[in-house]
Amino acid sequence: MDHTEALELIELAAAEPGGLERLMAGDTPEGGAVAGHLAGCPPCVAELTRVRRTAAVLLAVCSILSYLQAERWHDSVTLFRHALEVTENNSLAHKNLGAALAGQGKLAEALRHVTESLRIQPEPKEYVSQAWLYLQLGEHGKALQACRNSIAMSPADEKAHFLAGVSQVRLGDPRSAVREYQILRGLGSLYADRLLEVLKNSGVAVPLS
Repeated sequence: MDHTEALELIELAAAEPGGLERLMAGDTPEGGAVAGHLAGCPPCVAELTRVRRTAAVLLAVCSILSYLQAERWHDSVTLFRHALEVTENNSLAHKNLGAALAGQGKLAEALRHVTESLRIQPEPKEYVSQAWLYLQLGEHGKALQACRNSIAMSPADEKAHFLAGVSQVRLGDPRSAVREYQILRGLGSLYADRLLEVLKNSGVAVPLS
């Protein structure tokens, strides 16, 4: 298991009640793999400690406020807004609030929180989220830069290469987009076909060899 995979499993576990405890019990293949990785990776141990602390804060906030003002917890946007009010430099809360706002179609506000999450804790997958939001808002150059930031941290991130190709098509750089397509083909990614469709719809001739 590599560094990125371990961090992703830790963050996914933190998103559900009791998830971290179940993961760290080590009685599942994923838990055993994470435990083995943590034994030799101090940065991941530090990230686990940070995530546990953040999760504990969020749990306390949820418990207290749900008891006192249950009517306020209508959705996750409210939850994570309150989390940001009572914590500082909380990248997880910014990330989750950004995702919730994006789900409501509030893309500009979502982008602000995703960008703040990245300022606190740069992560390749969150750069992909930032790129997607920039694309939806018509900021193609910024979307491409976000993809490059993601790829610099995780060179095989398929969605980052796909969104980079889409950005390049919209920026009028089909040659670079074709290179992204070729990278995706080399990775055996399903995103290769999706990017090929974008290229063809834009009138770009793509060599298949």
